[in-house]
Amino acid sequence: MPKTVTAALALVALCACAPPPSETLDVVSDITGDSYTLDVQLPAGCVGRADCRVVYLIDSYYHFAGLSSHIERRRRHGELGDFILVGVGYAGLDPHKLSELMEIDERRFYDLSWPETPDGGGGGQRFDEALVTEMLPAFEAEYGLEPAGRTLMGHSLGGLFALSHVLIDSPSGSPFDTVVAASPSLWWDEGSLFQAEASVASHQDDLPFRMVLGAGTLEGSTMHATTTLMAERLAARHYPSLELTTHYPGVGHMEAAERIFEASLDELYP
Repeated sequence: MPKTVTAALALVALCACAPPPSETLDVVSDITGDSYTLDVQLPAGCVGRADCRVVYLIDSYYHFAGLSSHIERRRRHGELGDFILVGVGYAGLDPHKLSELMEIDERRFYDLSWPETPDGGGGGQRFDEALVTEMLPAFEAEYGLEPAGRTLMGHSLGGLFALSHVLIDSPSGSPFDTVVAASPSLWWDEGSLFQAEASVASHQDDLPFRMVLGAGTLEGSTMHATTTLMAERLAARHYPSLELTTHYPGVGHMEAAERIFEASLDELYP
């Protein structure tokens, strides 16, 4: 999706409801030079437990409030297991202010995409390094955690970032064992992530991840068709350790994030 419309759509999609109580942790990255705020939803079942699984959610300012409210409702009815939700966002920026929302959009356009392109994107590898070597250790040390597993979850450019983490940066091993990519922006760099997928398949015989892919059927061919194609290619590789699930809800781009995230959590943490 072109970045010129992303911020406007995101502003419309921001949850107006009050999220359940959460905590925050700020992390300054030496790698990117930016400061990040980690929003933390810590369920009672994880208090005092070092082995609780952790879900790291990209674009916290767009998705954390709505998703954490969904999680809270499901847990009250005994319909969802325990895990810690951590939203990753930029420190000191308010997405309800249009000028700051535009700054968020510019930053994420750079941070969540790779490889680099002439129009100013492509900082994903640096952001990935900051996430893995700075943010994860800082959060898990602060809370005394040695998680039993970690999930990386993203939508749109965040979905592209999550898939790029698997197919470009860490195809043979990663701190994440599960990846959820909702409506990934596979149009980036003329679809170069498909070339990365082919490269992985040419030199390794396994992809040790649990993966959830999906897109809304009303998003148009750029999002829906490319996501379907990526899922089909991954399934056709018959990787012995890859567990692949797909979701194609009958909705548009922004609503797809909510539907796919919620469905994936219901499957991963029953």
